[in-house]
Amino acid sequence: NGGVSLVVRPGEKRTPDGSWTSAGYPFGVIPRLALTYMATEAVRTREPVIHLGDSQREFMSRLGLAHGSTDRRRIRTQIEALSACNIQLSEHASTGGGWGYRFENLPITRGLQLWLNDREGATPLWGSTVVLSEEFFDSILSAAMPVYLDDLRALGGSSLRHDIYVWLTYRLNSLEKQTQVTWEQLHSQFGASFTRQRDFKAKFIEALSDVLKVYETARVSVTEKTLVLRPSPRHVQPRRAITE
Repeated sequence: NGGVSLVVRPGEKRTPDGSWTSAGYPFGVIPRLALTYMATEAVRTREPVIHLGDSQREFMSRLGLAHGSTDRRRIRTQIEALSACNIQLSEHASTGGGWGYRFENLPITRGLQLWLNDREGATPLWGSTVVLSEEFFDSILSAAMPVYLDDLRALGGSSLRHDIYVWLTYRLNSLEKQTQVTWEQLHSQFGASFTRQRDFKAKFIEALSDVLKVYETARVSVTEKTLVLRPSPRHVQPRRAITE
């Protein structure tokens, strides 16, 4: 996004035989839901240790996910990928004949305890937990941005719908005057998988329509060249931020 980049590098995980292998990249809806759940629990409990549940079924139910064997594998691999990955935020700038950059490492977790059993309904020996990094935990408590987990569950399996919902919640929460965002800017931020801007625009408008069904107070309109954002009623009231 201009001179700012977010770099995600895969970490490593253990295999059933005790060896190490790449945990892969976190992607899709599951890491988004998991991060929202972890942040919600951190604000609710004021503790960095997040209990994921006594079984995969319990955790998947909390996220509104199905319980099939394929879904169990997906959530396991994505939780491992999210917990193990290395995230870096960097900024690059140049003036005249000089240039410079800076970066900051942004760890999400500092520990993971994951008990796995591929047999559905099997009782684990202990529950699974994740320990948030001090930096991530402090940032949640100091600048929490409340969203409804129920809304995210209702938006289903579309990463774009989830991203638009969270972005609108963030932008409209503090918007003081009408703002226009160009389709070029939106394509740069959300449309990395779309080569043509017109294809991205059509998909974005379709996803936005679904988002506005759950975020009914958002005052947003579409024009040929821009997305128009207007000051809107607060989507989540402060008293509900720690209970959803």
